[in-house]
Amino acid sequence: MITTVVGSYPKIPSIRDGVNLRKAINDAEKGRIDSGRLEEVYRLTIRRCINDQQSAGIDIITDGQIRWSELSWPLASSLNSVRAGGLRRFYDNNVYYRRPQIIDLMSLSKDIIVDEYRFAAENSVRPVKAVLCGPITFCDLAENHYYKSFNRLAEAMAEILAEEVHRLQKAGCRYIQLDEPSLPLHPRRMKVAAELYSEIFKGFSGEGGVFIYFNSIRPIARSLSSLPVKFLGLDLVSHPRDIDLVPSLDDCVLIAGLFDGRNIMLENEKQIRADVDRLSRKISPERMMLSPSCGLEFLPQKYAQAKMNKLCEVARKLNSVKAR
Repeated sequence: MITTVVGSYPKIPSIRDGVNLRKAINDAEKGRIDSGRLEEVYRLTIRRCINDQQSAGIDIITDGQIRWSELSWPLASSLNSVRAGGLRRFYDNNVYYRRPQIIDLMSLSKDIIVDEYRFAAENSVRPVKAVLCGPITFCDLAENHYYKSFNRLAEAMAEILAEEVHRLQKAGCRYIQLDEPSLPLHPRRMKVAAELYSEIFKGFSGEGGVFIYFNSIRPIARSLSSLPVKFLGLDLVSHPRDIDLVPSLDDCVLIAGLFDGRNIMLENEKQIRADVDRLSRKISPERMMLSPSCGLEFLPQKYAQAKMNKLCEVARKLNSVKAR
């Protein structure tokens, strides 16, 4: 069984003498270090994140979204006519995000994450998955002062994301994930979402998919199998009963988020096996991946590392059983 992660990873190291990105950012803001030193710390932190994933045995990694301050802002900060708004709580977490305000026609002012992908790919022996904020979630998190409707805004965002997918493909990216935690909050927009994903991944020869976390899939469970994606990631920890709501997926891989990305406690192996067995009644294990339920940035680094180690250990055991 293949393993992957969702996206984010701890920026602060657990060891005292490790390079501390948060401290470096604070020092740069106060003029204690220059931009060159800050960039060096960014790169060292990204390499640490990549090495942690590879040493654990994760098959498809990310760059840990180390340069991201929040889910929506890397995208928002790459656009003309978007400015930073007030702080809002980020779903049911004790963290906040700065709400993007759309004040005019949006257009890309620069690549969103292509350079980040290239750097990660150059420093990894494993495939790197690029992660972007999905159109439904971005529009849900943003404050729209220009477009006439939610759907118009989402369509404009899909065009922009399609441009970035094209650039990522040219850079050699094989896996692109759209994070859509807000999708279950808009069940009436599932048809629109499917149209948007078709537009975004049109012409992409790799594996494009969606990951939903934090919110229960109950309102949209019956429509998930109609999404035109190659993989579908689901948080099956925040709402455990969602395991029974997972639909049969014909040509789509399920990324089963069975390891709690917001809890330092390590999972019970028997329970994970039982959950995989339940899922296997609908989806063959050959079309299943294991992952955390969400990004691991909510955990201290040593616990994030332990979580990935456990995840890979369980996956290896499941694979050995299947091979017999």
